[in-house]
Formats: sequence, structure tokens, C-alpha cells
Amino acid sequence: DKKILVSGAGMLGLIACAMLKANGAAMVFVLDRSVQRLNFARNFGIDGQILMHANGDGNDWIPDPAIGFDLTYDFTGVTNIMEYNIKALEIGGVAVFVGATHPQPPVKIDAELIVRHLLCIRGLHNYNVQDLVTAVDFMEGHHDRFPFDQMICGGYKLNEVNEAFEFALRNNPFRVGIDLQKI
Repeated sequence: DKKILVSGAGMLGLIACAMLKANGAAMVFVLDRSVQRLNFARNFGIDGQILMHANGDGNDWIPDPAIGFDLTYDFTGVTNIMEYNIKALEIGGVAVFVGATHPQPPVKIDAELIVRHLLCIRGLHNYNVQDLVTAVDFMEGHHDRFPFDQMICGGYKLNEVNEAFEFALRNNPFRVGIDLQKI
């Protein structure tokens, strides 16, 4: 019954959207800079989308939050989006940072906002065996409801791995498939 924002309409973000909706989230919004990915996100149960505009100078513009979210997930690892996720929270909200797995500029945090709004910031890195089992079980149980299979492009042979990487760099798909049964 929560209002949730997922930042990043990549594979992990969209699977998170599907899991949130399937588990009873009242509203799930997704934020991304790609119109195509935002449109594809409609297949994963979202209730709304927020388009981030790229300025080209590294300081992307994001519209003011229209809805106070109970929970935000960041899968982008982009500093200003993580800052946005904190500002978009309702009183008592929780921001979960998942995508910040590489060096980046520090996130600016308004300590007064954190204290007065009783906010919590959590980090989530990697997963344990039970998390993997839960994710696989979810995808197996909901493959007919959500188009997970459409997120995998290719089917390259193992000896075509360089071509698969080139395809990924050129086209920015969610994931590129390597068929280990083919040589």
C-alpha cells in the first residue's frame, strides 16, 4: 500500500517495479532519461513515469517531485538522482540506494530535511542466496504477467562474445544473451 519511486528503468529497475506491484504497492512510478525505456516500463505495472532531461553538461534536470513517496529505490548510481530520491520522500520515507557501486561525486544531503522528515537512507549491495532464489521464483511465477523475456537481446554463441559486447555498446539493450549451448 505504499507510493514508490524506482529510479532507473533498466533491467533491475523494471524487475523491481514488477515485484513491487505484484506485492501490493499502491503506486509505482519510474524515473529515467529514456522515453523508450519509460514506455517499455508500462509492461511492468507502473502507474506513472518521470522523464529526466539530459542537459549534456552532466547536470541533468529532473522535474520537482509531484508525489511524496514512501519509498524510493535508486538503480542509477547518479548523484543528482539519489539527491532527488531523498527530496521526493514523504515524512518517514526510506531511500534505498542500489546503483551506487562505482566511484562518483559525493551525494549532498540536507541534514535538516533528514531530521525533520524522519527519513532513512539505506544501501543495498549484492545479494545473498535467498535473494537470488526469491528473484528467480518471482520471475518463474510471473513470466506470463511481465515480459521478462523481451529484456534479453541476442542469443550469441559463446565464441561470438566480442560481437555481443559490440552490440551492447552500440544499442544499450537491457541485457545481451549468450547461449552457452552453442559454440
